[in-house]
Amino acid sequence: GEPILLQKDDDHFGGPHRPGPPVLPAEEPRALIAAMQIQDVRVRVCFNGRGDLGIEADVRVDGKLGRALSPSGASLGGGEAVPFVEGSSEKTVAQFESYKKRIIGFDAADIDGLARLLREIDGTRDYSRIGGSLAYAVSVAAAEAEGRARGIPLCRVIDPRSSALPFPLGNVVGGG
Repeated sequence: GEPILLQKDDDHFGGPHRPGPPVLPAEEPRALIAAMQIQDVRVRVCFNGRGDLGIEADVRVDGKLGRALSPSGASLGGGEAVPFVEGSSEKTVAQFESYKKRIIGFDAADIDGLARLLREIDGTRDYSRIGGSLAYAVSVAAAEAEGRARGIPLCRVIDPRSSALPFPLGNVVGGG
């Protein structure tokens, strides 16, 4: 089949972006694609690492579990996603049941398609109808579940040529 372009060969500064080929052959066994369907999704309210309320999602793909908890920032800017429906984490979780069936059966391997589906369900530019925290948690949990189902790390789900996720930089001592 036609090769699939993964990314441009160079970065914004004109240098090589990353070693490895910029394309992968479009050969994916049909059985693998069928096995990547989302079987179940569950969401709940949890406290995140900052002690703030967040949404945690469990997504099951081919019997494997992916789990993600939404982060929260210290401040919200005007262009950021609304974290919860009407400011309520409980309402965000309760409302999820009304559209959960649209997510079950969706192809977890189609990361962009899942993002489009969540956008379509929401219908706003800032996720105010489903909550940005829920959209984030479901998306990341689905990607993690797909990776576990395929036996590959999350970084390979995101970029097939990657070997590890980058180490995050934490600001332990800060001022303000």
